[in-house]
Amino acid sequence: NPNVVDRFGGTPMDDALRGGTLYHLYCAKLIAGWGGHLGTNAHTQAGTDFMEKLAGIEIEEVRLLIQYLISKGFDKRSPDRVSDADLRIQLDGTILHMPIITQIHSVVNTCKTEIRSWAWDF
Repeated sequence: NPNVVDRFGGTPMDDALRGGTLYHLYCAKLIAGWGGHLGTNAHTQAGTDFMEKLAGIEIEEVRLLIQYLISKGFDKRSPDRVSDADLRIQLDGTILHMPIITQIHSVVNTCKTEIRSWAWDF
């Protein structure tokens, strides 16, 4: 369903608008081709501007991009997922570094204060 509504009243077209990149516009062109419409941005200036940009994109541009990406191997049917073991290692590493990061942040703030006080001495 290209017009499924999320809990905020937005549709996939609204998500594409918020994405703000050329790739989001290309996705929106595909969604519009399937009958997608703006939800929360339907009667806004941002929505009007978005639809004008969308009208300037030819579907053939989107098809060529998709063909190019597929030719480069970006045609996976499912995303690569980190294993649970790798995720745990990354999480443990992050947690172990937090106290050190807090100490470094404190030192940096102390240095900034000292440097500011030196500036008035010159």
